[in-house]
This record gives sequence, C-alpha cells and structure tokens, in this order.
Amino acid sequence: MASLARKLLIVAAVEGLLLLPLPPNGNGSDENSKSRKNTPVASRPSSPALTGTIRIDYKSTNVRKLLSANDEHRKERDAGLEVHGIAGLFSISPTTSFLIAITSRQQVAIINKSPIYVITDVTLIPLSSQSSAQDALTKARAARAKHDGEIPTDITDDEEGSLSDQEEDKKEQNVPPIASGGIGSAKSSTEEQHGDTVGRKGVYGLFAQKWFSKTGWTAEKKPRNDTEGNAKSAEGLKSSMEWTDDEPGNQDVKLAPPPKDQIHESDVPMQADKSAPPPTSAGAKPENKPAPELESFPALPLSEEEQAEQSAIAEEIKETTSHRLTPKLLHTTKLLFASSRSFFFSYDMDITRSWGQLQQQPKSESSQDAPLWMKVDPLYFWNRHLLQPFISANQHSFILPLMQGFIGQKTFYAPVSSAIEDRNELESRKSPFILTLISRRSTKRAGLRYLRRGVDSAGNTANCVETEQLLSIPVNPSITSAQTPSRSEVLPDQLPWGKTYSFLQIRGSIPVYFQQSPYALRPKPVLLHSEASNRVAFERHFNNLEKRYNSDILCLNLVERGSAENIVGEKYEKYVADLNAKRQGTHSGSRKVGFNWFDFHRVCRGMKFEKVALLLDEIEEALEGFGWTETVDAGAEAEARQGTSVKCMQKGIVRTNCMDCLDRTNVVQSACGRRALEKQLQKEGVDISNDPTDWFNIVWADNGDAISKQYASTAALKGDFTRTRKRNYRGALADFRLTMTRYFTNIISDFFTQAAIDYLLGNVSSRVFDEFEVEMMSKDPATEAGGWGNEDRVSGIRANAIEVSSKIVIEDADDEEGASATAVEADNVSTTPRRGKETLIKGWTFLTPHEENTIRTFPFEETVVLLTNRALYSCRFDFAMEKVSSFERVDLRCIRELQIGTYITSTLAPSSMEEESNVGFVVKFVIGGDIRRVNTRTVKSRVDGNDVGYEEGGISTSSEGEGGKEDSMRIIAFKALPRTSAIKHMHGKEKDQVTKQAGLQLAAKDRDENLEIPAREQLRSVCLRIEKAVLEALPDGGEYLVRKKLKERGVEVDGEQKGEGVLINEEDIISLAQAKKKTGLLEMWGYQVRRLVWA
Repeated sequence: MASLARKLLIVAAVEGLLLLPLPPNGNGSDENSKSRKNTPVASRPSSPALTGTIRIDYKSTNVRKLLSANDEHRKERDAGLEVHGIAGLFSISPTTSFLIAITSRQQVAIINKSPIYVITDVTLIPLSSQSSAQDALTKARAARAKHDGEIPTDITDDEEGSLSDQEEDKKEQNVPPIASGGIGSAKSSTEEQHGDTVGRKGVYGLFAQKWFSKTGWTAEKKPRNDTEGNAKSAEGLKSSMEWTDDEPGNQDVKLAPPPKDQIHESDVPMQADKSAPPPTSAGAKPENKPAPELESFPALPLSEEEQAEQSAIAEEIKETTSHRLTPKLLHTTKLLFASSRSFFFSYDMDITRSWGQLQQQPKSESSQDAPLWMKVDPLYFWNRHLLQPFISANQHSFILPLMQGFIGQKTFYAPVSSAIEDRNELESRKSPFILTLISRRSTKRAGLRYLRRGVDSAGNTANCVETEQLLSIPVNPSITSAQTPSRSEVLPDQLPWGKTYSFLQIRGSIPVYFQQSPYALRPKPVLLHSEASNRVAFERHFNNLEKRYNSDILCLNLVERGSAENIVGEKYEKYVADLNAKRQGTHSGSRKVGFNWFDFHRVCRGMKFEKVALLLDEIEEALEGFGWTETVDAGAEAEARQGTSVKCMQKGIVRTNCMDCLDRTNVVQSACGRRALEKQLQKEGVDISNDPTDWFNIVWADNGDAISKQYASTAALKGDFTRTRKRNYRGALADFRLTMTRYFTNIISDFFTQAAIDYLLGNVSSRVFDEFEVEMMSKDPATEAGGWGNEDRVSGIRANAIEVSSKIVIEDADDEEGASATAVEADNVSTTPRRGKETLIKGWTFLTPHEENTIRTFPFEETVVLLTNRALYSCRFDFAMEKVSSFERVDLRCIRELQIGTYITSTLAPSSMEEESNVGFVVKFVIGGDIRRVNTRTVKSRVDGNDVGYEEGGISTSSEGEGGKEDSMRIIAFKALPRTSAIKHMHGKEKDQVTKQAGLQLAAKDRDENLEIPAREQLRSVCLRIEKAVLEALPDGGEYLVRKKLKERGVEVDGEQKGEGVLINEEDIISLAQAKKKTGLLEMWGYQVRRLVWA
C-alpha cells in the first residue's frame, strides 16, 4: 500500500502553499534529538532529502507536484507549521479557498497493531494570498507554543519533535502500569487519552480566528482614525476585507491594518544579514518571519493543454466581495472537524470496512499496493469531496480518508477456566481481552435530526449508522498475570490479534417519506409523497442492504403504538409484509425481511428498561441463527503470520430504529451487543453473566452519546441506564434538560449546520448559502435533483410532478403519451399535432404569486406549467402529497402577449436583488377560454371561469377576433426558480468521477452545468415555444395577430409576415427600484430578526 505522509510541514511560499512530507529522523534517538536543540542550525547535519513536495496555488487551488528541496533552505522551514495530515480543501468562491489541516490528534484505539486517531483540532489556512496564509501559520505556531507553555526559539518544530514515527507512536502509547483487579480493571493504552506533543498545540490561524469572533477584524483596538472606524462600522455583518483591483480577476486579500503596538517584525523591512537569527530571551515575544520564497522548488512544466486550461480559468474568475456567511461557515467547519471529536482516521488500515470485509478482500500484490483511499468504503468516506483536488492530481500520500462516527476500546482481564487445571490459580491468572466498538455514519442522507428524516429516492435513510463490536484475543501475550506486571512487558493492545469476533448491527430512520416540524417538542410525523413513490424507495432500501451485507435482515421497530408515531410504524409494518409477499410471489431469490414491533415506551414504562430482555427472548432464535464473524490468525508472531482464516461469517444483521434512531435504539443495540459478548466469551471459557461489567456499559454509552451529538447535537437520553443499568429520577431530570437543549438547537443552529454539512460533502455548491440567506434554511438536495435549469433536463421530483399533472389535467391525453411527454425534445413542437387530440408539448416548474391575477403576493408557490397544442395550464401542485390542488387552463387562442423581464420580489438579501437571475415572464390573455378547477377533496371539484369547448363557446376561430376588451385582460405571472445548489451528475457520472479537466472547470466556474445559459435566455426559449404553439393553434397561423403586433411597434408590414418573437415584449415586470419601494419596514425588520436568530 502506498504510504501516507504521517507528518507534513506547511510553508507559505510566493506562488502557493507548500506541503512537505517530513521523513523519520535518520538518527532516531531521543537523546540525539535533545542534543540537537542546542546546536546552531548551520552546524547541524542535514536531514534526508524531502521528496514528494506539492504546491497548492493561491486562488486557483491547483495542486501540482514539485521537485525536491536542497539543504540550503532547511532553515527557512522555521516559518512553516507541522500538521498530522490534510482533511481537505474547500472553495467558497473561485478565489476564496481554505485548506483544512489536522493540527491535533488523539489516539483512541489500536486495532491489530494499527493506531487509530480522532481529530481534536484543525487549522483553516486561507489560500487567497501568501500574506493571509502566512498569518494563519504564524498564529497557529504561536498558539501552539503558548498552549504548551513554551517560548519559540530558533529551533524548528521539526527539530523539536525529531523522533521517528515509530518512537512517536510508542510515546503516545506509553501509559502507567496496569492496575490489579478483576474483569475490566485494567486500562488499555488508549484510555488515558494523552494528547500527542505536536498535535495538541494547534488552533486555527489568525485569518480564521478573527473571522470566528463576533466583532470581526477591528474588534481588539480602535481604528487608526475616525474615518476608518466609521467605514468599518457601516459594513455591519460584512467581512472587513479589502480587495485590490489592480488586475481584474487576480485580487489579493488585504487584512485590516493592525494597531502599531501589534505590528509584527515581519511588517518591518528585513535586515540584510539572515545567516543567524538573533537570540530570544525567555520573556521576549516570538519572532514572526515572512514566508520564505522557496524558489528552489521548481514546478513541473505545464503541458500546452494545461496552460490553455489555466488561461481559460483565469479569464472566467471574477472575484467579488466574500459572502457574508463565510465567517459562520468557517466556524461551523471547525466545530464539525475539531470540537465534535467525531472524525477518525488511521494511516495503516481501512477503518471504514467491517472486520469480515477486510479478511475477505483479495490479497493480490496489486491490491496491496493500492493507496488507502482507493480501498475505503465510499459510503463512509466523509472527506472525499474535500480531497478531490489531491485525488485529481494523483497525490496519494496526501489523501487521508476520514470517517465520522465513534471508536472506543477497552482491555479487560478474565479467568479462562478451560486453560487452567488448578482451580486455585483461576483467580490469580487471567487472560487479556480487547473490546473495540466502531460506529460508522453514512454519508448518504447525512444531516441533523428534523432536517433529515425518512428515506430518499435512492433508498438511503437518515441517521444510518453501522456499529461493529469486536472482541479480540492478542497473540501470545507476554502479560499472563494482571496483578504482577513489569515495565518491560508489552501491553495487550500493542500485540497482533490472534482470534477475533465481529458482531455487526445497523440503525436507520424508517424507510418511508415523512417529516416532522422542529418547532414542536413532540412533533407529529407527516407522511409525504404517493404510495407508489414510497414503495419504490422502501424496496430500494432493503435491496441495498441485502446487496451490501449479503445476509438476512431483522427489523426491530421501537416506535410507539397508539400515538403520533403509529402512523409511520403501521406504514413500515405494511410495507415489510407487502415486500415479503412480492418476493415470495416472484421467486426472485431475495431473502425474507424479518420484522418485530416492540413498543419500547409501553413495555418499559416506569423507567423499567431492563424489560428489554423480553425483546431479546423474542428474537433469540433469529440472533442465534445470525451468529457472528470469527477469524483466527494462522501465525503466532506478527512477522511469521501467513494469513487469517475465516472460521464463520455473520449470516444476518439486525436493523434497529425508533423515531430518531438514538435513545431507544442505543438501549436495544447495547443489549444485543452484550448478549453477543457473553456468548463469545463462553466459547472461550469465560463467564461474565454474574460479574460487574461497567466498562462495557461505559463504552456503549459513549457510543450512544457520540451518535446522538452528531445527529441531535446533545448526548443521548436514557444514558444513565446504558451506563449503570439503573434508572432513577436524576436520569429523568437529565433527560428533560437534554430534551430542551435539543429543542432550542433544532430551531436555531441546525439549519445552517445542515447547509454546511451538505456543502462539505459536495452535495451542494456554495450557492446553498445564497439560498440560506434568503430563506434562513436550505433545501434537501435529494429533492432538488433536476431543477428547471436547462429546460430539456427536468428530472427527479419535478419530472414526477409534471407527469402526474399532465395525467390529471389534460383530458384526452392517454397514459402512454402522458408518461413520455416529459422527454419530448425541443424540435418536436414543430410537428403539427393531431387536431382531434390534445397532446403535451412540454412541462416546466416555476414560481407564481399566491393570489391570481397579481404579480407580487406572498408566499410564492411552485407551480407546474404545461403546454399542449390547445392550451397553457398552470397547476398548483402539492409536492408533499404529489397531488394537483388546483389548476387554471388558458386556451392558446386567448393569449395576446408574453412579457419577459426582471422580476424582483424581495430586496432583503443580495441574491434576491440580482437582476440577471431574478427574472420571469407574464402571460397576458383575454377572458373567454380560461378554466379554473379546484380540488376540494370531495366528489365534485369547484369550477371557476368560463368552461367552454375547444371549437365553440365564444372564442373566435380566427386571430382577427379580439376575444375580449382590454379591461377584460388577465395575467398569470411566472418567476424562474432560484438556481439549485444541488450538484448534479455530469454525463451520467457521479460528481467525484469526473475528469480532472472537467472538475477544475466546474470548480473555477463555481456553477452547475446549466449555468452557461443565462436565466433570461432560457425563459425566452420557453416563451418562444409558447408563442409558436399559440400561432399554430390559430386557423390562419396567427398571420393577423403578427401583423397587428408589428403595426403596434411601428414596423412596416409588407406581404406575409412570419416573425419570431412578435408576441414577446421584453420589459421589467418588477424592477429593482420598484421592488425597493414595495418593501415595507415590517418586512425588513422581520428579516433582520430572522437573520439575527439563524444567521
């Protein structure tokens, strides 16, 4: 396997950020390292040559490999920052990007001699310019030194920590001797949770730290003059960054000037003599040097194709002011990756796959040489999108996969009766066992509690977590007695595993479409979408599980009967029965899905959670049949191992759910895990049924808290029972406090955090923050797939809405034509449809005012617009229930004008005032052939307007007829939907499978594939289709109407006139000036209050 860089040095050079892998110290002794600290830099022996250095260009963030460095620039690395790896790189705009560097890690487990780490701190390094990057690095180094109580000297970080990687790992694993006692009394090397010397120091840099503060860059001191202070105050929430416009598209970020007493030495011109830095006294401030210009790192030459590509990208990059939500995004990113302590990684092994999957992987030489990121399970590869620039550049040693979830480990000792003949030695001689718990959170439908519920169209469920419980027995441990350990003995968790047991469980939301409001303490579930859509998604979910685990599935449903939760529980039970009947009837070979509904709250009422044992008794037969995975190492020593033999594989998996898949699920899963542990230890001759196992409860309680914090932002409820197996009033009070905390978190901070999660996962573009600034919440990208965007690429939920609407409102459209209507191409409208039958030409979705015959009444509703050869339909569609609530039919022969123009309905957010994207069109028609039907949910629908026939009823059969007076003219206004932030597939490929060139182009443009066509032009093409259909619907081909319109415009009419766009009038619907006048004070105040709360 290609080795990963375990430690990197980040240096801000002139052209970009340098990432230098640091090799192990050649001498490898701690004593030599200490002696080097007092040796002048010039007299120290040179380190091995650094190879594999890469550079990340400023602004464009292109990753390129550089040639190796030479020894004369070793001292210039003083200005760099040592990190433990790269979590990723994200771009907010074409020239505003940040590198996420792991500055602190903590070892939490050792799996078969492979250390596992959790991220405890990260630094966000801006990539807009050298000065901003160097400021971030300098601040991080100073904060690291301050955290450890050290004063920076001329000694480099590399020299301070010059131990080899092996010695560093040993130092992290060094813990006090094991204490004596019974089962669970010994502490493993990972439980002391020492922070490593280098990693604990890092905090985010100056650039990011200032942004994280509530007061911004100018909070610490007063500005240098009143003019500057007033200017800064006027900016409000905007970032106090200054942009230089010397070169268009090539701006640098200039930080606000610091006060004189805070000016660093780097702000003063450097002295000519740089050979030796001046000595630093104990009380002196650290010296901050500018980034060295490492011109000895020449980049590999670019090909002509790459040069042309870079030139094209540079032309397209037009930087504006940074988004006002960028500070909040940076703060949220740091919270997710560092403060949450929920991201885990390993340099040596794949932690995203279960133990059984790892043992069944091919052992060929080619597979062993593949880099780690190619081996991990994409379902749990959380930072793949962030690492895409490194993947595209084939820089495998910098691609460190991260997994979100939980990893905990406990070493315990137990007497093995079968191995000891003398019963007197039974209590004194005990064997070590290692319990490891791993939870892996899925990247699909990832998010927070009430914002991600149920299932999506691909069968992915919310809060989907795979939990694996590992019981391992070390190979030939040198520790044979837990009471008399010696310092020379090797700790059990540092030994290779001889025999290993693996027991898998999964959790996930109920796989039906439903939602709950975050504004209620006990929100009622609301079912969504049609029965057919629910069944398709439900079946896909279980097909995916069967394909992934290749085993039977037992569903444990813990929701309440007879309460608000019953509506989704009954649907779940019904769909499982129907799925089993379908599989049995088709003889497809698919397995039967088991189902057990255990009303947790009713059975365990009165805090009697021990009654979960009743559930285990019910499913005992199934659990016995499922078993577990068991492997045995073939060799006794790590060096002599010949491989691992799989004795048995787990034959089934338990899928547990409640409403949140948190609290009740934690109790049941821990009970299943304890049963598996007891059975496995009994096989090894150990009985713990009557022994205290608080250590087991604590590991599972920590696991439940971690999953709960990731999904609901608080620790798990019922955690006291999980930890102590006891329940009292103190636990109930603690649960009440956590419930209230969840409630306020759900309605305040979760909305933006959800948008940040979708953005960091690559599900949405940075445009999601424009959406958030308008609505103070973001949409689910799973439901946004296929926005109206390019009108010939409508897909997903909106395509279904068009299909359903066409079947309902078009009277004589048969099922076959209606089903295929959404795929009609643009040129199909040119073929004249049969006069005797109404056929669908095209469908779209737009926004329309709430009230009829108006252009600005809130709220605007998403409407399905259908164009046939006879009429134009505006359908009010209920996307939740997939039903048409009402529709209006306008005969094409009544349409007189199509007005296209700027359509600004709000002036509260910058994105809602963009004249190029806020556009729409108005259909003006005369009364005479319009019909409006309202679905009253009863036998008879309400009919408004003139319900007339196609060939009769007052409509002139020629375009010469006026069809009504000017005062009888009515309108229907349509506004283009906001550009969707959802990342779409590109030519049938996933977003992470596009080519390097295409990926760079998309990143540089920061837009989806349909943005090449402006919204105004796309609306014009829609209106041209409508116009063509209108003219073809008239018996004279619209000749009279065309002549009339041309005369009104002062165009001389001579002979036959067939002009394109004669019915189209390009004029503002609501201009920006008009919109500002229409925005009232109450509307503005309301928006400011919402922004204060949510943004």
